[in-house]
Amino acid sequence: QIALPAQLPPASREAAADVRVAWLSGGSAAKLPVTVSAQMNPYSPSFTGWDGFNFERQDLDPGQDDEANEGAARRAPPGIHRDRLVLDKHAVELDANGTARVRIPGLPTIAAPHRLAVEATFADPSGEIQSVSRSTVVHPAGLVVGVKTDGWAAMGDSIGLRVAVLDTSGKPQKGKEVRVMARLERTVSHRKRLVGGFYAYENQRQSKDLGEVCKATTQSGGIAFCDVAPKLATGETGNLILVAQALVEGGRAASASGSVWISGRGELWFEAEAQDRIDLIPESRRVAPGENARFQVRMPFRRATMLVTVEREGIVD
Repeated sequence: QIALPAQLPPASREAAADVRVAWLSGGSAAKLPVTVSAQMNPYSPSFTGWDGFNFERQDLDPGQDDEANEGAARRAPPGIHRDRLVLDKHAVELDANGTARVRIPGLPTIAAPHRLAVEATFADPSGEIQSVSRSTVVHPAGLVVGVKTDGWAAMGDSIGLRVAVLDTSGKPQKGKEVRVMARLERTVSHRKRLVGGFYAYENQRQSKDLGEVCKATTQSGGIAFCDVAPKLATGETGNLILVAQALVEGGRAASASGSVWISGRGELWFEAEAQDRIDLIPESRRVAPGENARFQVRMPFRRATMLVTVEREGIVD
């Protein structure tokens, strides 16, 4: 067993895990050697009644180029740690009661909620390696920020944005000031012929910092409303990354991000891979009777003729 609190204090720089091993036949595994590791990853909280809000930072680092190569690694922005190993195979020996307390120091500074996963491994009497894991959540501050846009694409010059500010238990917070920063990302691609008659795309990501595009204060329901009007050149399209941030005492900040595709100014182009895969993405998770279902269709062709089939409960149109 691994015992962890369900949630660490905001901006925690260390954690402690209690490890206990007992034999199935009864009794404690006294003096058993155990190895403990811990890893951090971004975590997207969810709260009842806040469907459609994204409480996670998903934006990419604008300073990291793709080196014009498809599939090049992308780096998360500062304070976002993916697969961050914070404790690597730390060896401990259980006491006479088969327990041990393991300190996990040096947790990194975070800018969004993360999940800390702790895993303990040990050898059973037959020599097989067994493992057990448990995780907890750590927040950068005592607040949680969520972002919701009016849609995945914006056809006009103004973009409707709602920013929710909650405490870590999900209670709306009134009177909290939020700032929204924007960045436009575009993908420039060209297709090349490979050995053997195959084709592949080379992609290069371009980024343009648009600075602060909104400042607002949350109302009684914990929501701040923004009309974002980014200053873009005529015909400029791309993926608009919107990062909302709320400050708390001590200079700590909570943030989340959303994205909107700027369309209606020209052609849209998604980053293509070396395959003829078509992605069909619903705009909403649920569609009520009488509503129109809207989908994104992403394909590796500039133009194509599509065959659409609709099926529900045995009826095909």
